[in-house]
Amino acid sequence: MLPNGLDLFSWSLPFLADKIGDMMDHIVKKTNVVANNQLEVVRRASDVDFAVIKKKLVDAQVEEHEKKIQRLKTKVMTIARFNRMLKNRKENSEILGKAKMVCPDGKLPVNLLIKASDEIKNDVKLFLAVK
Repeated sequence: MLPNGLDLFSWSLPFLADKIGDMMDHIVKKTNVVANNQLEVVRRASDVDFAVIKKKLVDAQVEEHEKKIQRLKTKVMTIARFNRMLKNRKENSEILGKAKMVCPDGKLPVNLLIKASDEIKNDVKLFLAVK
């Protein structure tokens, strides 16, 4: 198990970059192609902050994980809402049938099936009383 849920490639990238840098330094020192003062300038200019790169990768993974959780929550809530509508339709089919016949367009009022049974009965009675 790697720290912060990183994959093997993301975790090992800083180590790999350090080793490659050490190999390049060794090659440059052995061949004397570049002067030592030029080598120091290049080293200072090419310092890569792997901690920042690692933090960005971790933040991106955390953000993606949060998005997945939010999508899952939305799906569960949608299914729960649909189940509640089916349950209300089954339990209050007689009252809903009356309300549907009285409506001019033959459709139930918006969000009626989402409400609790008592609220449905009260709304339908009020609706029938108005008509």
